[in-house]
Amino acid sequence: MAWREWPLVAFTLLGQLATGFYLFFVVPVMFVGRPAQGSEGRNAILYATAAVIGMLGVAAAASFFHLGRPLKAPNALSNLRTSWLSREILFELLFLISLAGLFVLVWLGRGEGVPAKAAAGLAGSFGILFLVSMARLYMVPGVPAWNRAATPVSFFLATMTLGSLGALAVSEVISGAYQIEEGTLLPGPSWLRALTVFAAALVALGVVGYVLLTSNHGVLRSRAAASLKPAVASPAVFFVLRFVLLAGCGLALLAAFRSGLGGGAGTRGGANLVLIAFGLAAVSELLARFEFYGLGDGRRSF
Repeated sequence: MAWREWPLVAFTLLGQLATGFYLFFVVPVMFVGRPAQGSEGRNAILYATAAVIGMLGVAAAASFFHLGRPLKAPNALSNLRTSWLSREILFELLFLISLAGLFVLVWLGRGEGVPAKAAAGLAGSFGILFLVSMARLYMVPGVPAWNRAATPVSFFLATMTLGSLGALAVSEVISGAYQIEEGTLLPGPSWLRALTVFAAALVALGVVGYVLLTSNHGVLRSRAAASLKPAVASPAVFFVLRFVLLAGCGLALLAAFRSGLGGGAGTRGGANLVLIAFGLAAVSELLARFEFYGLGDGRRSF
């Protein structure tokens, strides 16, 4: 992979992580939990929103290093009618502005008011449109390796996997610091357990899908559609590493669930297992992005 593609790896991964974390943590806290109840809730939503803004800011800064003429970056907004790049930038800016408005409202102690919920809803909508624009930007006829269904599927799966695992890790850490009851600071222990099951299902889907999509032969007499398969085969070591990482992530989540994660106790062991699962998933997605941008062209025989 050429050095000039590294900024795009950072931009896409951080953008997807930020959006996923917002959708799986901030939105549930704003609409199901009661973030304004006590200083803990207020601080949780402030820190989480600031983290999302920070990740989007770093992603945007990284994207400048991919531009041949960074000083002309504002011109990228001049073609909203036909350019998905312009739309991507616009929706990211609107996402950031909505997040900033939400941050200010919660900071002023108005986290449970209609304006704060409206800002949170708008931010979520702009975040989803930002993801859609990001995926559509790569689906251009001139690059057959990207112009396929595998691009939006992989982007949205990465968003949901990293976002749910990140939200689960932060929630478990918070539940360990404060004894959370149903419907107070967070949506409650039942939400954490449901989020664990959802994240584990996504990881399992990733394991099964990865084996199926990268196989040159049918798996259990099933054969994936050609548009979902990678256009270029990457080195076999990538296949093995990603499979091991995803499997390890799933096992860590299973162990966390069995340890009583989400039961309200917030055990250190459960939080550590979730953090491990998040780390393994993040490395797996990083390798996936290397594959996406064409690192290696080895051939497999799986």
